[in-house]
Amino acid sequence: MPIRRHGKGWEVRIQHAGRRISRTVATRPDAQFLEATWRRRFNDSRAGRVPSYSFSEALERWALEEFPRLKSKKSFKSLLKAILPHTEGRMLHEAPEVADSVRTHCLKRGLAAAPINRQLALVKRVAKLGYKRWKWLDSDVGARIELLPGEKRRTEWVTPAEAKKLMAAANGKIREAIRWALLTGLRRGEILAIQPHHLRSGAIYLPDSKSGNPRSVPYPAELDPKKFPFGIHPTALSKGFQAARERAGLSHIRFHDLRRSYATWLLHGEATLGDIRDLLGHANISMTSRYLGTSIERLKTVVKVLPSFSVPRKRGRKGLSHRER
Repeated sequence: MPIRRHGKGWEVRIQHAGRRISRTVATRPDAQFLEATWRRRFNDSRAGRVPSYSFSEALERWALEEFPRLKSKKSFKSLLKAILPHTEGRMLHEAPEVADSVRTHCLKRGLAAAPINRQLALVKRVAKLGYKRWKWLDSDVGARIELLPGEKRRTEWVTPAEAKKLMAAANGKIREAIRWALLTGLRRGEILAIQPHHLRSGAIYLPDSKSGNPRSVPYPAELDPKKFPFGIHPTALSKGFQAARERAGLSHIRFHDLRRSYATWLLHGEATLGDIRDLLGHANISMTSRYLGTSIERLKTVVKVLPSFSVPRKRGRKGLSHRER
């Protein structure tokens, strides 16, 4: 029998390519779904098609690969708990249908755009990985998932003077983590994951960026690779940064705002949106534009390039004819 009782769970056994594959799950319906998934996958493989994977399998792989780098394990667990009911019996290529179910359920509950978009973003992320990195899909179904409009965009960034105050309020590895984030735009999770062999010839090589594609980020000569905060503990970084921002009088600043500051400084330095997109590792410029901030001083400089349309004043009574007046 392909499905049988095993302890407190249900074991699925199936023969494929001369070997036995087995797995134990919690309930009989789970076992039946797993058996059907395996058989469909093996049939697809024999027919030369891209094998089918369930959305639950994709979530499981995503968790194994990215959970250790998440800055908030608690947020991930609550997000996963909210999404799982909508993935039951769904295949990975049905990600847009999963997203529709999530969106409808959340809107009925009266949730705002931001918390709904966090759930939709996870569904979209898993689908993107299934297509780009894992090759579990033969089309980019994640591109069909759209986030809700109306979410308030965060625009906080620090000036160079504020950045100096922030670094002066920190010490040791915390200060270096802040410095590298400001001058490379690295995400918190990327800083935590970097190893010495990732620093090569004046650039940081990231083999596994958030977008699913590798990227290289050059760093300024003032950064010393020997001082990179290798091995810093996530909790130590969080607490150290929070303490530094309080001492610097910048309690409203988050660590991710350092990445936004990096992008904004590049924009002020005449870098193109394409350059900034590639340095940040974004998939498109629309995402990059969400990271950019500006100041009124910068805007005053920008508008100086506009052409002049002033009309010379005519001589005569008050310089204007009766019709002109």
